[in-house]
Amino acid sequence: MFPLSHRILTPVVLALTLLSACAPFRNERLSGEYTVRATYGNNMVLQAEKPVRITGTAAPGKGVLVTLNGKTVFAEAGSDGSWTALLPAMKPGGPYSLTIEGADRKTVFENVLFGEVWLCSGQSNMAMAVKSCLNPEKEIALAADYPQIRLFKEARKTAFHGPQSQPEGSGWEICSPATVENFSAIAYFFGRKLQTDLRVPIGLIDSAWGGTRIQAWIGRNAFESAG
Repeated sequence: MFPLSHRILTPVVLALTLLSACAPFRNERLSGEYTVRATYGNNMVLQAEKPVRITGTAAPGKGVLVTLNGKTVFAEAGSDGSWTALLPAMKPGGPYSLTIEGADRKTVFENVLFGEVWLCSGQSNMAMAVKSCLNPEKEIALAADYPQIRLFKEARKTAFHGPQSQPEGSGWEICSPATVENFSAIAYFFGRKLQTDLRVPIGLIDSAWGGTRIQAWIGRNAFESAG
């Protein structure tokens, strides 16, 4: 029979050997350069009770490691350079940290919540800001009581040569008097009602622009197929 110390050390040495052997393989598969779509960030809300989908770009054939709540998956970029990481569904709550790791750097998103995520899109009625609604001073002051509501306001940017590869926006912000006044009033009141009733985090994406043509809201494939 081996001495006790030998029996304890043998599995440890074996594990370290395996990790050492796997490290170069893992680094070879990781991309030196990668991006994560701009709709992800600190303070974001991700949809609860559904598989968590994180997307971005990297060198074709390379990939990134994505870690959430102790679970890590490897996402490999296809020939078009896009990658998608699929993680297990999460219950409402948080906060969590989400990590994306390439060969040379690591991106960490903090204060991530899970709950209901809503895209609030339209023209002038949807675009009207909280500061322009009835009793704006009172409504803006009340917004300080909703840290479980997170706001993302897409930039108003025209692309004349096809869809933008990366959406742009304000980044995810915690709902407060400092962040809500220029946000869509309809979206905010809708989100406040949901959060009050459901008691889960609410993520609101404000993508509204008054006076825009309908063609701007239809994807090229859908538009061409309608003809």
